[in-house]
Amino acid sequence: MFFSSCLGGDGQKATVKPTYQPVNTNASIPDFPTGIWHYTAYIDSTIFYKSIFKYAWTFASFAYEVAFDTKQPDSCYFKGYHEDFKLPLKKVSNYVYQAGDTVQYYVLTFENNFSQLKIKEYHNNKYWKQKADPATYIYKRADKNIKSLSKYFIDNILKDKYIASGHSVLFSDSLISKDDFSDYYGIYGIDSAATYEVVIDFWEMVPQMDLINLFDKSGHFIKQYNWSFIGGKLILRNVHNVYKDGDKVVSNSSEGDFAGGEADDIAYEFEKAK
Repeated sequence: MFFSSCLGGDGQKATVKPTYQPVNTNASIPDFPTGIWHYTAYIDSTIFYKSIFKYAWTFASFAYEVAFDTKQPDSCYFKGYHEDFKLPLKKVSNYVYQAGDTVQYYVLTFENNFSQLKIKEYHNNKYWKQKADPATYIYKRADKNIKSLSKYFIDNILKDKYIASGHSVLFSDSLISKDDFSDYYGIYGIDSAATYEVVIDFWEMVPQMDLINLFDKSGHFIKQYNWSFIGGKLILRNVHNVYKDGDKVVSNSSEGDFAGGEADDIAYEFEKAK
């Protein structure tokens, strides 16, 4: 069994509508839809509104990218920010394919001469009573190469030289190191940090907000900030965890259970360097 219906649709609607190239009505129907399609409403909304968290709770967790390879026409590839899947694929008609198994599957419908892809989930209720995601997700044939989602968001949102309190700081898009969980990019001029990580996985946003983690030269964690853009300024706020014993807020984990987190006072207020 694979993933997605637990998302229950978009928590925050991805509101930037994709644009499409003019349709060539004389185009021939390919035997197989080779190429890549992107969930551009998620990708473009994240960049336009400068917030990863707002649009993370979407189908993009399962697949912000869908790819097809003519060398393996019996499969398609779903690439999400949380994990990737390879699903069995069968052709239903010239424009319709089915991906998955007999219990949980996705109907993939191509439109506009394969420039647009619609994906909808279905369940076989004989075997699985959980309701399928009722939403239909629209993808656009890729016009960009997104090798790393974190780098793509950094390039289009955070990367820049900023000034604050009389000193400058650089959020770089230079990849310094990586591991199985994240990519770490160069940063200069803040908290003696050498690298930073932008959290893009909703399941790792603890607490649930836009987060940046800072690390020293040895890769040791230094500090976590909530980040946001307000009036063109990059704001970093201190973050603290909240613990509760019932309805009562307590001071630490030994006195109560984790109940999320809060961003409080502003630690840095950056303007872009001129």
